[in-house]
Amino acid sequence: MSQLQVSILGRQLMLWLNKEQISLGPEEAQILYEQLDTFLQKCSKKDQNIQKMTILQERLHAAHQAVAQQRSVNVLDILSNSEREEDIKKLWEHGISELGEELFFNLIASCWEVDQQGWAHLASDLLKCHLPRLMCLTAWVPQGHVLDTLWKSGAFDLLLIKLGDTLSTQDVPTPIFGRMLRLLTQEQPIASGAFWMGSSAFEAWHFEQPEHRVELTKPFSAMIFPVTQILYRSVMQVNPSYFEGAAHPVESVSWREALLFCNTLSLQQGYQPAYDLLDSPIPIWNDQADGYRLPTEAEWEFMALAHSDHRFAGNNEAEQVSWFASNAHGKTHGVGLKHPNQLGLYDLSGNVWEWCWDGYAADFYASIKSCVDPIGETESLERVCRGGGFSSEEESLRLKIRGRFPMEHRWNGLGFRLVRTLFPD
Repeated sequence: MSQLQVSILGRQLMLWLNKEQISLGPEEAQILYEQLDTFLQKCSKKDQNIQKMTILQERLHAAHQAVAQQRSVNVLDILSNSEREEDIKKLWEHGISELGEELFFNLIASCWEVDQQGWAHLASDLLKCHLPRLMCLTAWVPQGHVLDTLWKSGAFDLLLIKLGDTLSTQDVPTPIFGRMLRLLTQEQPIASGAFWMGSSAFEAWHFEQPEHRVELTKPFSAMIFPVTQILYRSVMQVNPSYFEGAAHPVESVSWREALLFCNTLSLQQGYQPAYDLLDSPIPIWNDQADGYRLPTEAEWEFMALAHSDHRFAGNNEAEQVSWFASNAHGKTHGVGLKHPNQLGLYDLSGNVWEWCWDGYAADFYASIKSCVDPIGETESLERVCRGGGFSSEEESLRLKIRGRFPMEHRWNGLGFRLVRTLFPD
């Protein structure tokens, strides 16, 4: 067992760990103090979450026990009587009428279990075919019941994403549509900073070279997932995608159509649209607008690297973070089903290539005039895309690889992600 001893000698903090001595001055001790304070707060929060989850698990178990005492109640018989959304409403009314609110709500609760990480799971594999109906009923359980607490805490969010992987946008039931949409439009603020862009490695292609230091001066917010079909359809009333799935990335969208989507969503959310003159050969980006937009190529690489030197977004093992040629089976997949990178962003490697704002030039890195907030070749009719897609080989998933397509190009392996510039209040 480790033996730690601490003492103060004048202006030095002396630490001994397993007979190894460490001496810290005032500034170093202050840094240690701040880091320890952050560490202890995280531990305390984790302990509180564990305690809260234990209480919720006990309440869920009590609901199971209450249903077990009613031997005549069979949840499968009740669920089998509903298929369409209007049937779910009738099922809800019938269940309350026949069983009473308390027993009916507990019957729904008896279909679920919650693990130590706080994620909800079906209590039986026999319930899998009823998952959409069960999710709807769970969403309707009123405030105060353990299911309502679990729903609001996010315990069902992973199941919602998995459900969005299998349901088309039209088939997502109304009771869970809003929660799924909010879940898939979460944003992550990203601080400004500097990083090494491009590559001078032996494997680098000429259009990745040379590696150069880039500074981004404006913080921005990025959606943690690429734009999904449920979001695109809710904004534009159409879904152009070849591979259907509410939580799949939208694809088959041209660069110009992506800009139009950005402006439309910005207006809906009360932000200033970022793009002007969309019908002109080269639209104009108003960099003082706070609306949604495509990331610059530099912003994309900065958030994908996430202050790491990983080969792919979040890991050096493509299988852990990417849908690509070796595991995607020739199609896109629901977002968020692979591991995120260090900023909590998903699917930056694989699934679909992502449009960037920048015009493409193969020699842009070699001829770059300013390494502060670079924006690529402004007059190019080819636009940069990054990240690789479901049909890409592992080599094309590298975070330094640059792709490009004509701005009017549509393809089922090409989507996009949204960012917003964050301005001081």
